[in-house]
Amino acid sequence: LIIGDIRGCDSCKVVVKFPSSGLKSDIRVFDIDETGQSLSFSGDLPAGPDVITVYFPEDYKLYQSYESDPRQIRIFVRPGDTVKFSLDLRRFGQDIGFFGSTWQEQALLNSYILGYSNLHPNITLQELAQAQKRYEQEKNLYCAEFREWFELESQYEELEYRLNEIMGPNINSIDFNPADSLNSFYKYLNNFNGYKSASYKRFITRIVTTFTATNQGGGVGDYYFSYMLETVGAILKGWDKYYVLATLTDARMNLFYSSVAEK
Repeated sequence: LIIGDIRGCDSCKVVVKFPSSGLKSDIRVFDIDETGQSLSFSGDLPAGPDVITVYFPEDYKLYQSYESDPRQIRIFVRPGDTVKFSLDLRRFGQDIGFFGSTWQEQALLNSYILGYSNLHPNITLQELAQAQKRYEQEKNLYCAEFREWFELESQYEELEYRLNEIMGPNINSIDFNPADSLNSFYKYLNNFNGYKSASYKRFITRIVTTFTATNQGGGVGDYYFSYMLETVGAILKGWDKYYVLATLTDARMNLFYSSVAEK
């Protein structure tokens, strides 16, 4: 159960995103009026302890991009937990309080943006390293479920950032072989607990798109999509393979329907 005391908003929306075992997350939308409001919501945790993200988009008309709005908090929850938070949207980031037995976990989780590298490119490996260092120093303060979740999530968060470096300035260097660089990432595939991690899901998708781009360059269209599907079959297996195939196909179908709607 999550209970939030939210103030400082003149008629806005709150978007709550629950974890999902499939491609589509459980998303709920609430209205907040100018007097402030207390919200209470609960949901399923299909993979066990996980993170719920609460967004406070400044312009709800840009609904599809609400995830890119920096006004968001993350709440780590275990089955049966009750977590309370309070914030004033007029001073977002300066006046956020967490209450309950896992308040220290919430404080670490919200000390940096974990899990949104694609939408917040200014986050650096150095900032991630600082959060990991803080975690190691305070490790005994956190519950066992959070320690397991954080170590898996931050490991693949870091790997995702390092994948991004392959597509950086070195890509055109005569002494740089992106294929050789990609080889060092393959040993991190087929993680038995990967289905529990949002960053792992992004990592396995990213390694496919990076492999495709380094071999085919940038591209769109049926040929490029077909090559990407071949890449999935070549480097992934088991759950990883079927998850990325479903993700790419879903994105392709959404693009198709959008193009039809515009005609």
